Amino acid sequence: MKRTILWSLSLLLLLTQCKSSKDANGVNSRTFSKKILVGASITSVKIKRFPAYTKDGSKWDSFTLFNKEADLYVTMSQLNNTIYKSETKEDCQSEVEHIFASNLPFEIRAFATDVKLEIFDEDGVSNDDNVGYFVFRPVNYEKKNVITLASSDASLIVELGVNWIYN
Repeated sequence: MKRTILWSLSLLLLLTQCKSSKDANGVNSRTFSKKILVGASITSVKIKRFPAYTKDGSKWDSFTLFNKEADLYVTMSQLNNTIYKSETKEDCQSEVEHIFASNLPFEIRAFATDVKLEIFDEDGVSNDDNVGYFVFRPVNYEKKNVITLASSDASLIVELGVNWIYN
């Protein structure tokens, strides 16, 4: 009796996972339907924390008279091609969350390829300072709504909001 019930439930489950369709000759057939990952949509970019000082120990923008805080922006690239660039946030404090909204959402179709995410301090007068960077593969975070990237000492933390695209 238990075996018959178990077999019936298994058959029912199998049939609900199938979809019915007609081939070119009008014959009904059943095929398994499976959603295939085709991309990731980045919906938000947040810098949760960044170092308060440059690598040489000075304050960000220490050469300016009135501003000693970083002017941050974020870029992402794949195979040396920029796929995203945010707006610049002025006078960012290191322990405060900074949310970037421009050019979002955007899609990453090459989700199995490395993405380089870089954070810069815009200087205007000299070359922009690299605050830090991460290299990650979106596919490694499949089905998660948030990708959290953190440096080993947790001085730099970035969160990406993600929607996964399936066909």
